[in-house]
Amino acid sequence: MSENHEILIAKYFAGDASDAEQKRIEEWIGQSEENRKEFERYRLLWEKTMNAASYSDEQVETALKNTKKHIQEFRKSRMLMWLRQVAAVLVVSLLLSSIYNYLIIGRALEGRAKQVAMQEITARNGMATKVDLPDGSTVCLFPGSKLSFPVVFAGKTREVHLSGEGYFDVTHNEELPFVVKTNIINIKVLGTKFEVKANAGEDLLETVLVEGKIRLEKEVEGKAVKLKTLKPDQHAVYIPSKDKLEVFKEKDMNKHIGWVNGDLVFDADPMKDVIQKLEKWYNVDIEIKDNRLKKYKLTGTFNGETLKEVLALLQYSSDFKYRITERKIENGNYIKRKVILYK
Repeated sequence: MSENHEILIAKYFAGDASDAEQKRIEEWIGQSEENRKEFERYRLLWEKTMNAASYSDEQVETALKNTKKHIQEFRKSRMLMWLRQVAAVLVVSLLLSSIYNYLIIGRALEGRAKQVAMQEITARNGMATKVDLPDGSTVCLFPGSKLSFPVVFAGKTREVHLSGEGYFDVTHNEELPFVVKTNIINIKVLGTKFEVKANAGEDLLETVLVEGKIRLEKEVEGKAVKLKTLKPDQHAVYIPSKDKLEVFKEKDMNKHIGWVNGDLVFDADPMKDVIQKLEKWYNVDIEIKDNRLKKYKLTGTFNGETLKEVLALLQYSSDFKYRITERKIENGNYIKRKVILYK
């Protein structure tokens, strides 16, 4: 990682990064699994420094040494160890400065009001992304989805914001409920595994419960109103414009959560829904040339197939043809491939 990235990460955690700088960091995270792990290591360092502003110099130095001992990369070689130590000291120095400004000066100026920096992770199209939360919970984001959460959970709940689709594995903490906020309704849990789909611009929210218990709530005049408590293997569909909630037993859970393990499952799904998933999963744009195709329902299960292979196999259950355009370069950057479907 370059020094510029380290400085950007420090600004990112402290909440000082501009929109452009936040985008640079999130793009860097999404470039590789190693980048994501590197980012998580710096996040852990941030959390450890959250309390360091009130420590003595000796306590801070001891804490830093103990932290570095638990990072595998510090043990690879003497040179790498030295480089990592320099990087860590740089980041910690910047973070401590930000912490002082936010938590010490900020409190004095704003009546000791607590400020918590937020993170926002976006799963790029073509890449599902796993996110480790500060409490040990994990979230797997479907391509194109976005999750925002605090660097440290404070207050009476663990609150995150989801736009898109995500699979949650929540660490149990009865005293600190976990809340998933969406643009439609909220989902309150204690410790469980469930999947949520709340795409921006859609008048629909879907959630399936794998294990544990979740409660669906909507906000009315700032107050939480209970809609329904789900049991394992239940599937809920809520349409806010009609204030309509349907709950039924889910027979094929893999259809909803299979993507976490790389499976794309379609079971008589409308063409519109299939196209939406394929566009995000393969990072392409799909255009339908014949409106008759929009009435089609498609079935198939895929794991690891190329886009061309998926389209070829889907042809067996419906009557359509396709054409895939080659990637083009515009202004020095590759643009998405385009898929055209026709009769």
